Amino acid sequence: MRFLEDLGIKRSLVQWARLAARARTAEPGRLAVLADKARKMGRHVNMIQRTAETRLATPPHMDRPTSVPPSTDWSGRPSAWSAAVRPAGHAPARNETTIGDDVTLYHDCRLTEISLRQIAVRQPDAHAPFALQLDVFRFTGSFLSLVIRAPDEVVKGLGKAHVLRLTMQLETERPVEIFARLNLKNGPNTEQINKAVDQSGAECLIEYDMAYVPFNENWAEHIWFDLFFSDPGMNRIIFHDLILSRHRRAAL
Repeated sequence: MRFLEDLGIKRSLVQWARLAARARTAEPGRLAVLADKARKMGRHVNMIQRTAETRLATPPHMDRPTSVPPSTDWSGRPSAWSAAVRPAGHAPARNETTIGDDVTLYHDCRLTEISLRQIAVRQPDAHAPFALQLDVFRFTGSFLSLVIRAPDEVVKGLGKAHVLRLTMQLETERPVEIFARLNLKNGPNTEQINKAVDQSGAECLIEYDMAYVPFNENWAEHIWFDLFFSDPGMNRIIFHDLILSRHRRAAL
């Protein structure tokens, strides 16, 4: 089967090489058809390439997050910490800069002396295959935040018996106050819970007990987290790992 698969790929490459040569003289109508097919194929090729780069660069012990409780029914890392992203960095990182599929930087600093980039991790004892580095130089804005969008799996079946957990391993050049806000789109409303991030330990652990969140279990639509940085200027913040997870609260 692998031989036939490789043969099919080889024939496809030959065919696309011929089509590429003919594109220079093709009629506009035919060229438009070829361009559409090339775009569709390109999406699959890019997906294979990104998956291969991530898996080949990821040691086996990093495949699954380990910093989760036994009762966890879902856990995962956002793409910035789990997969190679393109582009890997932004300098300057302007307002609404995205990195990966689920992380966006927001700020109102006009100078934009800010950079945001993904770093491939090579240390054998690291937990995640990638880290996220935020460099802030002179900052004249009033806010700076990272928005992390949770996948749909987090919302499916979400109930009052669940606890949402945000686990981070971070390093800063100088102390910076960080707040983590849970946002839950619940029908016409958005419920919000804001918590200070305790950075005294090796891991930063923030938990949101859904029993205390006023939401309708049948209306929960989407979840995202805001990380707000107080006085972020002249600082380098490296998120070595970030894990989102959901587990059931122990019975009372």
